Parts: sequence; structure tokens; C-alpha cells
Amino acid sequence: MSEGKSMTFWRGVPILKDALSLTASQQLLWELKPQTVIEFGAYKGGSALWTADMLKMLGCKSRVISIDIDLSLLDPLARESPDVEFIEGDLFHVEKCFPADFLKVKE
Repeated sequence: MSEGKSMTFWRGVPILKDALSLTASQQLLWELKPQTVIEFGAYKGGSALWTADMLKMLGCKSRVISIDIDLSLLDPLARESPDVEFIEGDLFHVEKCFPADFLKVKE
């Protein structure tokens, strides 16, 4: 994918979402105030970075986890962010990406 003028960026990191999608996502974050956001597909990490920043701005104590089969494309700014946890794993076997206790339903 070309990083041309039509691409969206957050803090200089490319995002594969358009402005309308980001606006809709921001509205959902405001309404739901999630404790955990899991992103499937990291690309350069811009979307995960944006999500973490939006949650902080909204006053949410949340964690952002981004999973991708290949994290070699991550931008250094995203990779070094303390607000996002990047996990390398195959989404066709997502159960292997998390510790067993993470996936258990709490009663």
C-alpha cells in the first residue's frame, strides 16, 4: 500500500481507516467506555495508538491489545508506546495468542 496523500495518519503513523470510521469509532468508545480493546491487524500501529489516545482523552482506564501475524511493519512510535500491547500471532488460531486465563469467562 502506498503511503500517499490520501492516507490517514495519527501522530505521524499511518492508519488504515478513513476519517468517518475514526469518528464512528470515537463515538463507540465514548458510549461503551471499554476496559479492553482488542484490535485484529496492526499494520503500522497507528490505529492502536489512536485508540489508546482516545481512551485516555475520554478518561477511560483501558488497555489496547493489537494482534498481527507480522509485527515487523510497526512504526517505532507505536512499538514503543506504553499504552498499547502488541502481540504477534495468527488470528486463525487466536486462542494461542492469549494466556488461557485471559479467555476464561468469569462467573
